[in-house]
Amino acid sequence: MAIMLALLERDKSGKGQWVDLACTEAGLSLHGPALLDWTVNNRPMRAAGGINSNRSQYAAMAPHGIYPCAGDGSATNEGAVDDEWIAVSCRHDGDWQKLSGLIAEVPHNSDVNWCDEFSELQQRLSNEDELDEKLAEWTATWQKLDLQQRLRQLEIPVAAVQIPQERIDHDPTTENFGLWPTVKHTEMGDVRVDGLPVHFSQTDWEMTTGAPCLSEHTDEVLIDLLGKTPDEVATLREESVI
Repeated sequence: MAIMLALLERDKSGKGQWVDLACTEAGLSLHGPALLDWTVNNRPMRAAGGINSNRSQYAAMAPHGIYPCAGDGSATNEGAVDDEWIAVSCRHDGDWQKLSGLIAEVPHNSDVNWCDEFSELQQRLSNEDELDEKLAEWTATWQKLDLQQRLRQLEIPVAAVQIPQERIDHDPTTENFGLWPTVKHTEMGDVRVDGLPVHFSQTDWEMTTGAPCLSEHTDEVLIDLLGKTPDEVATLREESVI
C-alpha cells in the first residue's frame, strides 16, 4: 500500500517518496506459532537428531532427498552458479536397481560396486546417511537437467531444483502448460504474469489483459453502467470528486 501511494504521488506531483518499511515486523506476522512454540514451550522448529524433512517417513523410501549437482561456474548478480540441486526418490527396489545400473554405467570414481551394499530397502534405510553421502558424490558430477532427463527415461521420480528464471523461461513443461501468459497492460505494454495452475476441459481460463490502472474504467462504469452523462462525469472530475 505504501509503495502504491508513493507511486501515485510521483505521478501526481512528480516528486518521489521515501518509503520506510520495517521488514522484520512485516514478516513477524507469519511466524506466530513458531515463536510461541519457542518462547512458551522452549521447543525450536528443528532440533539435533530430529526428523530429516527431505527424507520420506511415510512410506519408507531411500534414497529420498535433494542432492547437489555440478554448476557451470558462470556468474550472475547473485554470484557464481554453483548452487545446483536435484530431487531424487526411489520408491522401491526396482527404482534403486535402475538407478544403480546408471551409476555403474557412468561411475564417478573407481568404486563402481558401492551400490551393492544398498540392494535392499532395509539396508538403505539403516544406512541412509552413508547412502546420501555416496549418492551426493555421484550426482555432483552431473548437470542437473542432464541427470533429470536420464532418470526420467528410467521412470525414476526426479526433479531438478530450478531458479525462477529457469522455471519461467526455459522449462518446457510450464511453457506448454501456459503457466505464465503474456498480457497487455495499459501502461507497461506486454507483461508476463502468473497464470492458474489448473486447466478445465469445459471452462478453461484465459488471460489477455493486465490489471487495470487507477481510474482506468471510471468513465465506462459511470456512463455505461450507472447512466451518467459525459457532462456530468466532466463536472465530477472538475470538482475532484473522481
